[in-house]
Amino acid sequence: TMATGFYNIFGIAVDSSGNVFVADQGRSPPQAPGGIVKGIPNRSGSFGAPGPALGVLLDQPNGLVVNASGSVFVIDTPDCAVKEIPDTSGNYGTPFVIGPNFNLPSALAVDAQGDLFVADTGNGAVKEIPYSGGAYGQPAIIGTGFNAPIGVALDAGADIFVSNLGDDTLQEIRYSNGSY
Repeated sequence: TMATGFYNIFGIAVDSSGNVFVADQGRSPPQAPGGIVKGIPNRSGSFGAPGPALGVLLDQPNGLVVNASGSVFVIDTPDCAVKEIPDTSGNYGTPFVIGPNFNLPSALAVDAQGDLFVADTGNGAVKEIPYSGGAYGQPAIIGTGFNAPIGVALDAGADIFVSNLGDDTLQEIRYSNGSY
């Protein structure tokens, strides 16, 4: 066992240094409100105890990813938003919304440029939150007609793979000539 003391794990991500981040929707005792994101430091291949909560202003953290600069991005399900927990030299800041107006978002992926991709389950869509000039733009739909998309992943060529809960299928959004 690598770490214990979690209550309701709903997401996991690993950064480029091997540190593990966990989205825990519940606290112990169960009646305590809110969810948290905790980091588990990688110390030369040996993992330490989970650190303090990074996202103390989260309601129900779900999917999460870490970008190349170490910032953690998490879906806060009841808020229907994607939030960033910024990394400043290993010190994590207060979560803030970068992608509002989703309908039950469930999964995230990040590409090498820092663009985020969101499975927007309630809207049957996949949306991109573009990163440019050090800031995130407004979410844009890049694929629709999905049947409850709950998973999203990218390959090295930037093609997006989407898992659909509603019909148990896997679909692909192809990247070609700079667009989806």
